[in-house]
Amino acid sequence: MDTWTTPTLIEPDRIAFTFDAPGWKVVGIILLISLSLLIYRQWRSYLRNAYRRKALLQMKELAPGRDGWMTMWILTRQVAIHRFGRERTASLKGLAWLSFLEKTGKNVNLMAHSTAIHQGIYGAELPSEPTARAVLQELIQWIKSHE
Repeated sequence: MDTWTTPTLIEPDRIAFTFDAPGWKVVGIILLISLSLLIYRQWRSYLRNAYRRKALLQMKELAPGRDGWMTMWILTRQVAIHRFGRERTASLKGLAWLSFLEKTGKNVNLMAHSTAIHQGIYGAELPSEPTARAVLQELIQWIKSHE
């Protein structure tokens, strides 16, 4: 009579974990390249948006009154020319200018203050202090969010 015995399994020795395999070197190179590209893109974005930071600082330092009011609009025009080019922005004025700012910015509503803005720029009457502050906040929002 044949008795059949269950064979015993011979387990191999454990393999020590190391990063010496060539696959790890490839993964390391890919991660290094990806990280370098990410840092480069962030740096370019930071440099590209320097004009925004400069304009925002100048907007926050504006003095109240006619000089501050006019400087606010000059800064806005300079930012628009820098971003969109002179050809596209130089000829815009009045409602077309406000409409352009609303279209190119996110959550910007300057048309609500169009009469006060028009009087402040082209007339002799400055808008009230709360209106001027609201317009300033809208322009700051535009600088932060324009495309």
